[in-house]
Amino acid sequence: MSALFVQLHRFLLVGMINTGVGLSIIWSLMWSGLSPITANLIGYMVGGGVSFYLNGSWTFATKNHDVRTFGRFLIAFFISYCVNFISLKFSLGYTELSPYLLQCVAVGMYSICFFVLSRHFVFKV
Repeated sequence: MSALFVQLHRFLLVGMINTGVGLSIIWSLMWSGLSPITANLIGYMVGGGVSFYLNGSWTFATKNHDVRTFGRFLIAFFISYCVNFISLKFSLGYTELSPYLLQCVAVGMYSICFFVLSRHFVFKV
């Protein structure tokens, strides 16, 4: 198996864990009355720490969890979150689809962007 395939498989497993945690937080906050945008931000903030640890130590198998790596992680997280946010904001404003479904679409946009940035920028392989 190629390193890319193994990393992608691990990234997807970590992503499923992270998505489950993140969406649970997001949907719970929305159900309790927070706006979809605020709930999304809080959910992603919580998931960021889990993602850094699991992707760094398992997906990309780096032992280097230093300040520079964490800084690159934050940049990749921010860029990916912006892609997520723009996708969510646009779709909330221009479609009649359920905001719960649109959160899933935004997660997909985030995930694609974050994998590419993680592999080539954060945890350079």
